[in-house]
Amino acid sequence: RRWSMSDLALRPTATPPTILTARMVAHQGRHELVSLSREPLALFFSLAFPLLFFAIISALVGNITIDARAGVRVAQFMAPAFASFGVVMATFSNLAIGLSESREDGVLKRLRGTPLTPGALIAGRVIAGGAVAFAAVLLLGLVTAIVMRLIARKHPGIYEALAPVRRRFRVLLLVA
Repeated sequence: RRWSMSDLALRPTATPPTILTARMVAHQGRHELVSLSREPLALFFSLAFPLLFFAIISALVGNITIDARAGVRVAQFMAPAFASFGVVMATFSNLAIGLSESREDGVLKRLRGTPLTPGALIAGRVIAGGAVAFAAVLLLGLVTAIVMRLIARKHPGIYEALAPVRRRFRVLLLVA
């Protein structure tokens, strides 16, 4: 066979695999967030359930003092625990339960026919779970801060007692 000049012309180089993988992960993370936003039950258990649980516990026994020396109340002590509960609900429901449902529905078999790698699929789910977990911690932290500020206005001495809770939320916001 004779080669023509068009056959020998330089073709544009392909996109490097690392950039393609990063694009796939970003796209899959966005896709997982959109599909998660279309499941109101998953969002309820990730975002609203810890907040409602915290409100119920705070209303029932939130004013009982745990540590008399520091003045720490049950509501102050339980706020970081319910924030971590929101993180667990967001990540577990998105990663473990969502992945097994995708397998049962045959979505994973269909995805094998696409260029999406299994690592990019898991990374996209982790990104979506992390975003929802961050939103859960932020929502509970904001609501708690607003409620505690309102209480602190009525009782000025309680602001010093909130120092451990503020430190715990700073740590949770850095981790999430």
